[in-house]
Amino acid sequence: MEIFRVENLSFAYPDSKQKVLDNVSFCVNDGEFVTLCGKSGSSKTTLLKMLKPQLTPKGDKTGGIFYKGENLYDIENAVTAAKIGYVMQNPETQIVCDTVKKELAFGLENMGKSPFEIKRRIAEISAFFGIEEWVNKNTNQLSGGEKQLVSLASIIAMNPDVIILDEPTSQLDPVATDSFFNLLEKINRQLGITVILSEHNLERCFSMSDRVLFLDDGRLACDDTPRKACVEILKSDMKVALPSATRIFGEEFSAESLPLNIREGRKIILDGYNKSTCEIDNHRNDNDDVINLEDVWFRYEKNGEDVLRGVNLSVKKSEILAIHGSNGSGKTTLLNVISKLRKAYHGDVKLYNRAIADYKGNSLYRGIIGFLPQNPKTVFSNKTVREDFLESCKAHSKDENIIDEISEKLGISHLLDRHPFDISGGEIQKCALGRVLISQPEIILLDEPTKGLDAFYKSELSEIFEKLSQEGKTLVIVTHDVEFSATTAHSCAMLFDGEIICKEPPQVFFSENYFYTTSSAIIAKDVIKNAVTVSQVTENLKKI
Repeated sequence: MEIFRVENLSFAYPDSKQKVLDNVSFCVNDGEFVTLCGKSGSSKTTLLKMLKPQLTPKGDKTGGIFYKGENLYDIENAVTAAKIGYVMQNPETQIVCDTVKKELAFGLENMGKSPFEIKRRIAEISAFFGIEEWVNKNTNQLSGGEKQLVSLASIIAMNPDVIILDEPTSQLDPVATDSFFNLLEKINRQLGITVILSEHNLERCFSMSDRVLFLDDGRLACDDTPRKACVEILKSDMKVALPSATRIFGEEFSAESLPLNIREGRKIILDGYNKSTCEIDNHRNDNDDVINLEDVWFRYEKNGEDVLRGVNLSVKKSEILAIHGSNGSGKTTLLNVISKLRKAYHGDVKLYNRAIADYKGNSLYRGIIGFLPQNPKTVFSNKTVREDFLESCKAHSKDENIIDEISEKLGISHLLDRHPFDISGGEIQKCALGRVLISQPEIILLDEPTKGLDAFYKSELSEIFEKLSQEGKTLVIVTHDVEFSATTAHSCAMLFDGEIICKEPPQVFFSENYFYTTSSAIIAKDVIKNAVTVSQVTENLKKI
């Protein structure tokens, strides 16, 4: 039975002649797991929101959307609110209650369920999700991964027919991401709930999917099984987003036998190749240190627990450092301390061998440090991106010509006259980076800069970061994106239990890790030593 049928759907936002969706048609059947993929700005979020009447954007729409054979927009609001679940990218925007129990009960109360039914449903859902210990917790005490699970649990509690998820793992660490996908597969397979998932991280979801929809500039370029879809996507720019095993062996196998996951890729290597050695030169940096942290301690409340516990870290001029760690480990706090937004109560924080306390005023606004926060919307306050850029030029005494230069470099020239809140998550991330770069800072701190970005733009962003490094800029990146770190960073560090426990070149860091590692590293383990990226594996396979 059909859950959704979309017929010749086109859509344009108000005051815009350009269609963001152009003649899109597809069906989703009951119980299917469907993955929607495409570049940032390809209108994936717009399409998903149009499947949920309460979230449908205003604009000019033609074509039809049908839910179980009925026009979606003719169905009672109470029905679509309960039966069509929607999980947003940022759980902070979806959680409305102060405790987990209240959050799980919120939707059920709005459905008019009795107290007995609500208690029973919460008990079941808590057991299914393994969150019994959290039900009495305050939601503000949860990590990002925990909040996302609660958001999903509160939707499943309403017994939906279908759940729509828009980049649900973009803010989760690798372990939490894996757990989330496992649970999503369990919901689909065991509960029979239809899943429509928009994702940039295709490593896991392709092998879980029944079908893949590939959206390219608002047009549906492919609607097929995962393996056949991979064959088509391999011909496009989006090929860099495909699972590592598919990219490594894509040219050697037909659609029927194309590997989609780590297990299938590793089997090919173990069966067909002997051990080899991957000789990779470590990135050498003999420059002076520009950031030094010595025995740094920090807590948010006087009698609270320490978040940073004796952090020692040095970063050299022109270095690109990626800092990894679980949700809630203190990575963002560390950036805040370096940038002077937070003050450590013990230890020394130095820039260019000078204590940050000696810098008058906030160092962020003196052209020394640029900071891209985790929520890019916070850097915008005007009606258009251009107005914010002009404001930044004025604040930092920069010539306005720098706007065109940076916009062209980041590929955001076409977004300058758009409202920053009316563009996609990936696009606003690019624009926020542009605003940071206008001040031409010497040190750039970035908190999850690849969040919401497709693999194609990540590769471009990697090149941009390397150019900034060659220009003498120092970059410190907090990220969960291990694949991006492996191809971009000069060194990687792990923050655990409030301290930096290691700092190593990417090929050493990811080769030694079991969970915070890349798919390529796992596929090539014990066969190609220290190969941690797709290119390193493919290049060395040719030598064997």
